[in-house]
Amino acid sequence: VHSAWTADPNDPSVFTVHPDDVEILEAYANAVTAFYRAATSDLVVTAADFAPYMADAGRQFTASLEQASSDGYVDDLGSGIVLRPYVLADQRSATSAIILDCTISDEQFVLRSAPERVPSSPVLRGQLTTMVVVDGAWKVDVFAEEPTACL
Repeated sequence: VHSAWTADPNDPSVFTVHPDDVEILEAYANAVTAFYRAATSDLVVTAADFAPYMADAGRQFTASLEQASSDGYVDDLGSGIVLRPYVLADQRSATSAIILDCTISDEQFVLRSAPERVPSSPVLRGQLTTMVVVDGAWKVDVFAEEPTACL
């Protein structure tokens, strides 16, 4: 996770972190970590792994990970993933927030039986995530693709 404490004049997709947003961004990063742990291993969504970080305990990923598993695929992170999340200041309240993230990644799903990667270069992928407070803790409510997150 790249958290910028100063602006990058060469990359408009990098925003600085407001100190009040650290807890929200940390919860987001933990949810993303739970997803990638499942996607790169057994492709199983378990409440124990997802409930601390996601309001739906990861159910929004169940169908896609089950499909990948039944088709014989697993996620390969390639050279890794860089998250660059930021909280939209005008979309934040005491109990909800919206995060935009412009990730950099060359991940791809590969067959477990022949895990050879197709040569690829890292690409930018925009994501929007809604966060909510549940029982006093910030959690992901919904992950969604959002191309405009990458400026």
